[in-house]
Amino acid sequence: MSSIVIDEFASTRERFFAVVIDELLIALPSVVFISIAGQPGVAISILFGLLYHWYCWTHFTGQTPGKKIINIRIVKADGREINDADAVVRYLACWVSLATLGFSWLIQRGDLRRQGWHDKIAGTVVIKNY
Repeated sequence: MSSIVIDEFASTRERFFAVVIDELLIALPSVVFISIAGQPGVAISILFGLLYHWYCWTHFTGQTPGKKIINIRIVKADGREINDADAVVRYLACWVSLATLGFSWLIQRGDLRRQGWHDKIAGTVVIKNY
């Protein structure tokens, strides 16, 4: 069971703005990949996004640049740091959440631990970084 208290979970608003910042940082290299490589650039862009998130989540205490700016981070549901497998599962599960066209964000708002589907699948939570 988690020792994380409910006030420590990041809000949907905090998480949203962190995602916006990260996606803006990912967008520029993605545009370059696609403009240079065409259709294969899309696959390269998706791989770049995976590597970006995996590296940040596993090497910077669960924080991408967006999460660092907003002062939140990802941890396992029990409070431990996430590992390589957790990061990859969470990233791939983000695509599942994306496919719901925002429904996962609505579920997150009503969840006591503020977990979206990708968090539930990966066994992670996003907390405030005090």
